[in-house]
Amino acid sequence: SLYNAPISVDLVIVMDCTGSMGSWIEAAKKNVKDMVKEIADEMKSEGRDSSLRIGFVAYRDFNDTNLYETCPLTPNARIGEVEKFISELNAEGGGDAPEDLQGGLQKALELDWKAECRFMVVVADAPGHTNWCHDGKCADSYPNGLSDVDTMENLVRQIKQNDIFFF
Repeated sequence: SLYNAPISVDLVIVMDCTGSMGSWIEAAKKNVKDMVKEIADEMKSEGRDSSLRIGFVAYRDFNDTNLYETCPLTPNARIGEVEKFISELNAEGGGDAPEDLQGGLQKALELDWKAECRFMVVVADAPGHTNWCHDGKCADSYPNGLSDVDTMENLVRQIKQNDIFFF
């Protein structure tokens, strides 16, 4: 039946890795393997022979020296590579309240998305730069957005056009 048809899933975690996110990064280090196993087990219990890939994008703030770190979409069978990538992340940087969410989303969109089901999960404790993200209610050094990446509006449009479920 169609319900039991094989399915492929791409899951990308986009995480703010500035200084205030230390405890969240530690939680990711501890839980990513369990999360992937739970997703794979759930798909298997539904009778689906699945292909699951996971990727990770760490972003910080515009002026930080270690702005982006990216782990490509990696098959579940090689989850150890993703775990190693996450284990080497450090919470560092940040300045004003917003962070470079725009750049993080752009890096995630540049990954090699192939699956039928696509998920992007953002983990952050601050909005992105631009009043579009926070209505001007926080101190933002770049209230018009960042000029080196696409606009937030266009990034969200691309996420939708690529059939990516965004959380």
